[in-house]
Amino acid sequence: MLRTGLLQNTVLTIMTVAVLFVCPPAEAEEQLYQYGRFAAGAKVYLFADKVNLRAAPSTSGRVVGNLPVGTELQTLADPDGEHFMAGFSAPWYRVQSVAQPAVQGYVWGGLLSPASINFDDSGKRLTLVSGITGFGEFNFAGECRVISEGQVIAKAPFKWIATLMGEEKNYGYNVRIDELPWKGTQDIRKVFQISCGYDACGYTRGNILFFWTGREIVTGPTAEEVSEAGVFHVESVFVFPGDEGLGEKSLLLRTTSSEEADIENGVAASAKKVETLYTWNGKAWEAGKPVETALPAVPSGQENDEAVKSDKDGNEDGENADEADDTKN
Repeated sequence: MLRTGLLQNTVLTIMTVAVLFVCPPAEAEEQLYQYGRFAAGAKVYLFADKVNLRAAPSTSGRVVGNLPVGTELQTLADPDGEHFMAGFSAPWYRVQSVAQPAVQGYVWGGLLSPASINFDDSGKRLTLVSGITGFGEFNFAGECRVISEGQVIAKAPFKWIATLMGEEKNYGYNVRIDELPWKGTQDIRKVFQISCGYDACGYTRGNILFFWTGREIVTGPTAEEVSEAGVFHVESVFVFPGDEGLGEKSLLLRTTSSEEADIENGVAASAKKVETLYTWNGKAWEAGKPVETALPAVPSGQENDEAVKSDKDGNEDGENADEADDTKN
């Protein structure tokens, strides 16, 4: 177990300028959503439905249009201001419709999808969007939605990976989404991974899996990692069907952690591995009992030979009523 007091003290006293040189960097240049913002020129999708397009960056701005969920937009300028709603904050963006460039106006960023991807299934063109539905239980609540012809046909809730410093309610991470290769059971047609990253020690980052069955989008396990140079390191990786002898309905989450010795307080260095086997029951992934294995502790600055390095792709605003607009998420 990590030293709680030391961990809290370390996290709360992070100096970002320093930690950028001692923590693994994220591939932020590959992401549209960087540190909680979309850059000018980014292609984005609406996460919310029946969204009001406004003439000014304000909920009192004149409505100049109304757009359905999944509409592809392009940001025309850098973020403008900040608006707090549904328990979290996000800026406004001046956007235009990709299909109809003459359709322009302002949209609150909380109604846009930080990570989206188009995919084909059974001859249909579908779009998977993700978004923030609110803030609760000390974290950002989210949802993935599968869109077909301007309609939500499936959705799945999840929690965004985040470490909150102070009282901020803005999701300031880098986010991306990828489709992963799949060699498992055929009743899962597509596998997607949302990666959440932040370039600083003490901040949790990692990957969340989602599975498309052709009818439902299912939230899978989450693999997280966090580290503090010279103190501790925790990382998780997925082992997929077909790898390491896993069957087509099995998925393994492997987490390795290590803590360096605290000589002053008489705490020895330690390391361990925890593996959780998930089994697909046709509708969801059922988690088995975690199996913990002690690993040999290693001297400061060295890697444990049995530690598995996780994918760094992730290092690098929610549920709307049927009549949702830019005042509801």
